[in-house]
Amino acid sequence: MKKCLVLVVVCCLLSSCGWFKKEEENHTLYTVEGTMYDRDGVTPLVGKNLELVVMGFGLTRKNTEDLAHCTTDAKGNYHF
Repeated sequence: MKKCLVLVVVCCLLSSCGWFKKEEENHTLYTVEGTMYDRDGVTPLVGKNLELVVMGFGLTRKNTEDLAHCTTDAKGNYHF
């Protein structure tokens, strides 16, 4: 019974100290851009689909989230 009471008190203290409050979201914008080339390093890859994915977040570190998608243009350029 004492262990249960201690657990409840610890949970109350942790929840009241702000550990579980959601922090304000950071709205900083970043740009990722470049050019995709074939293995020869000269020929641009046209029409290739790209994904920008965040991996390994959350409690289990197994979560993923798609951040952006794009397709390379006629010169192999991409921009997220």
